[in-house]
Amino acid sequence: MNKNILFRSAAAAALALAFGGQLCALEKVNLNMADAPASLVIYIGMEKGYFKQEGLDLNIIPGSSFTSADKLNSLVSGVVDVFRMSYHTSMGELMPSANFRIVADAQRQVKGLARPSYFLVRKDLAGTVRTWGDLKGRTIASYSPASPMQIDVLRSLEKAGLSEKDLTIKNVAFGLRAGLLIAGELDVCMFLEPVAGQLVRMGVAEVFENSSIAESDSEVALMFYSGRFRKNKKSAQGFMNAYLRAVRDFQAMPMAEQQKIAGKYFPFPVDASSLAALHVGTDAAVDTAYLSGIQDYALAAGMIKKKTGPEQMYDFSWLAAARKALPAK
Repeated sequence: MNKNILFRSAAAAALALAFGGQLCALEKVNLNMADAPASLVIYIGMEKGYFKQEGLDLNIIPGSSFTSADKLNSLVSGVVDVFRMSYHTSMGELMPSANFRIVADAQRQVKGLARPSYFLVRKDLAGTVRTWGDLKGRTIASYSPASPMQIDVLRSLEKAGLSEKDLTIKNVAFGLRAGLLIAGELDVCMFLEPVAGQLVRMGVAEVFENSSIAESDSEVALMFYSGRFRKNKKSAQGFMNAYLRAVRDFQAMPMAEQQKIAGKYFPFPVDASSLAALHVGTDAAVDTAYLSGIQDYALAAGMIKKKTGPEQMYDFSWLAAARKALPAK
């Protein structure tokens, strides 16, 4: 047989193997996620070629380019296929009709371990504003309204005998927070790593009430499929197969290798403290009991009119199929 024919046949076979056995163009999948270390798992999947092996070409849309309202509109319309974002209790009103669903865990806090985001207090107030009970009359920047993390803040205030009426809680864009804290317009503010650590090292703020360590397990971010993407069953399953492989790799990967991949994909240094605060549930399992409790609080507080049923909130069929298809490590 002609050597050129042999070469072309071998190349075609290799290409078919690399892309799931199909000689066809990759399908573009629009994925919105934060341009932060917390998105490392996705980049691990890209670095390992897992998404391409499933015939998918990820088009990353930075989270900073979308407001919370934009994200919901994109989920409803299907303009974006997959979102890595925080859950908001207000989503429940849209989920039944728009058919977007939570499909896997993306990030969580683990009791007793480092948190990916925590509160800092201005250096000049550190001696007097030490606990949640000291926040009366103060101004803080926290999480998005109706989010699980914001509800956790309200619970902390209640334990200290305060309510949100006793202070001013602002929803300030992350990019503006450091400047407002330094200018004295914010007293206590939540920051993500690595910015939080940088501000502490600069001497302009201190960690507020040991908030850098999680007091309990909780969900931070989840993977969502839009209603349109859920109908594309082959691509939806392919994405989940690749994602689960990336999650398993991340959880078994030495810190040095994580930093190497982070250095390739992020335009800023990613230190060990940022990666130490990144946790994903085993096999991307979602803590549904925690989210149910968040809904209970929101319902009692009048934030929502009714709870969202599990069948209208979750779809773990792709995750279950991926676990069955992929051998456990």
